[in-house]
Amino acid sequence: MYAYSLKEMEGEMGLKQDFVKVLAAVPQPSDGCQALSDVCAEAVISAADSGAALVVLPELCLAEDICSERFLDQDALDGIWDELKRFMEKTAFLPCVCVVGLPLCHEGKLYDCAAVTQGGMLLGLVPKTHIPRNQENAYFTPAPKSNLTYEFEGNYIQLGVKQIFVHTGEPAFRFCVELGEDGDMMISPATYSAMAGATMICHPTIQETPMRRLLLTAQSHRLSAAYLSAPREGASLIAIDGVASDRMAENVPLSALAYARRQRDTFVNEMAGEYTEVYFDLNFTPLTIDTEGEWS
Repeated sequence: MYAYSLKEMEGEMGLKQDFVKVLAAVPQPSDGCQALSDVCAEAVISAADSGAALVVLPELCLAEDICSERFLDQDALDGIWDELKRFMEKTAFLPCVCVVGLPLCHEGKLYDCAAVTQGGMLLGLVPKTHIPRNQENAYFTPAPKSNLTYEFEGNYIQLGVKQIFVHTGEPAFRFCVELGEDGDMMISPATYSAMAGATMICHPTIQETPMRRLLLTAQSHRLSAAYLSAPREGASLIAIDGVASDRMAENVPLSALAYARRQRDTFVNEMAGEYTEVYFDLNFTPLTIDTEGEWS
């Protein structure tokens, strides 16, 4: 039985706070021959054992290369897509939601994507918006301005940045996805997603530089949100309303973020209704949280 962390506890001034445990994973292969889907699935299973309800994996983590001419080979892309299917099969028994990076070809265009999965199902695909002037620019196309429709095993899902993933039983558990250099943009995709109601931003990336860590931490305060950054190289980052942590797992206080947004006159919710809301549910066993903030 896996325990998941939508929690209520008595906070200061008698306020009840809902917490969700999140984890930004940096999986490392233990064997050079180990399939990437196995490496990522093991990281998610370990996170689920610790009670995480939302697990973020790095950008392009299901691809052996960051940028390669192999991305132009349809057989290679099909092989990476098969890795995603194996990953979904291996994590199908877990209620936690996962964000995992891979390249995706759709209608003749190649996108640097993150797949959102849960319980063996594909909930949505979010492509990268800002393609930097390096090798990526030779292969990837920026995210479309409007969401597209992608067919997966008879089901039609959204492909685009205008998606908010929402827990049916806890409306404050709302997250979006932005990738890598999208966080460096003057107005990042997450800014608009937060204006549409997202309280958590999943940020798969290749490498987390010191400057970007500062940017994402500041951004988390400006948006009254939590940033969950999982890099292929370096240490993960979880920043909650301007407070950064190098721990892979943290407890995000959803009610506190909602309270901060109500309190600050700088926060505006002007994008509501312009984003597709994708709903999911967690079958979880209630946890307790001690005075030091540890789950038990």
